[in-house]
Amino acid sequence: LGDPRRAVRDAAAAALVRAGKGAAPFLIDKLNQPQTRARIGAALVLGRLQITDAAVPLLIAATAPAANDEERELRAVSLRALANCLTGMEDGIAASILPLARDQDRFVRAAALLCLGRLADRAGMRAVVLAILEDDPFVVESAAVALAEGAREDDVELVRPLLSALERGAPLPAVREAILIALSRVTITPPALRVRVRHRVRGEVHGATASTRKVAIALLEGLFAEDDAPP
Repeated sequence: LGDPRRAVRDAAAAALVRAGKGAAPFLIDKLNQPQTRARIGAALVLGRLQITDAAVPLLIAATAPAANDEERELRAVSLRALANCLTGMEDGIAASILPLARDQDRFVRAAALLCLGRLADRAGMRAVVLAILEDDPFVVESAAVALAEGAREDDVELVRPLLSALERGAPLPAVREAILIALSRVTITPPALRVRVRHRVRGEVHGATASTRKVAIALLEGLFAEDDAPP
């Protein structure tokens, strides 16, 4: 019949989600309590409700040292919840999250990347691009989501690493698509770099999914000037 305690916890969490943002003060208070399992539950609900006021308490929970498995789970859950609560306008948070993108725990690393993508921090985005080249598919998928969210017009320094990730052969269509989306958001003006991107992206017009093909076509359309030879 399963764990009855877990069933009770799930029912309580569902009730708090239904209560909406009015439950935020109670949940934030629970996040500061000593019982780790209760803190994990509070973080999960805060993330589902996207409570922006919970950003700092979640960051504190995510960056605290972990002495056991439950506390390590709390770090990862708090970071993933934090990614849902961020608006992208927070100052000073990225510096605390950046070291977690290199954490030994794959779940912590993946969640930290999601936060960095939401914040679109410059140093954070470089860490996201490096993570695209990891061998862990779980981390790579999170990096792809972060990349698609965080790339900006002036991120020209990310173009070459992104092309390297494509040339290496990102294994998942969703990851390739995220790289193409990120490239499409950057304003690429150096002529030599534009030519390199055009050459590399043309093959993605025959990508594995319709969405990948559409993104590749849209990206290429923006890379050809009126006086360029037609592709």
